Amino acid sequence: MRGREARCICCASQPLAGFPCFVGVAAAAPPPVNSITLIVLSSEEGTSELRLERMLHMVFGAMVLIVGLEELTNIRNVERLKKELRASYCLIDSFLGNSELIGDLTQCVDCVIPPEGSAMQETLSGFAEATGTAFVSLLVSGRVVAATEGWWRLGMPEAVLLPWLVGSLPPQAARDYPVYLPHGSPTVPHR
Repeated sequence: MRGREARCICCASQPLAGFPCFVGVAAAAPPPVNSITLIVLSSEEGTSELRLERMLHMVFGAMVLIVGLEELTNIRNVERLKKELRASYCLIDSFLGNSELIGDLTQCVDCVIPPEGSAMQETLSGFAEATGTAFVSLLVSGRVVAATEGWWRLGMPEAVLLPWLVGSLPPQAARDYPVYLPHGSPTVPHR
């Protein structure tokens, strides 16, 4: 580093001799961000490692669902990414709260079996055909009551995340909300 003074990335001061800053030293600007680190902690005694690991998978899946895998793996603008990720906060908060839904833990879709299931299924299939989509489901309190065959083919975590996403959004009569499917379509959004 000729002619330039080494400065600490985190505090822009010269590190004390023999005591380098824990973050590192840089000659000019900090290095570009090329990864995201998720850390989960629990203050509840007896929380299993499996529960925490599944929580991390759900949080990462929620981030991919909202902004797409490309944005998370090739970060071009950190501030823009942070702004876009704000849309996932309510969904992530719903995983952290007390809920009657257990799909995040079991990695299975929460369902309800309706008394008139075949009639609902027929109506839902007709709606899917009329709108030109394979992914349609009817939800009641975050639980799937009926869904198209295409929706049931969604893998984990998509089939679990989508009802949680709908439940985390404010009530509305209709909504056009593009989502990325973490395993099925992580780079191209679906509406």
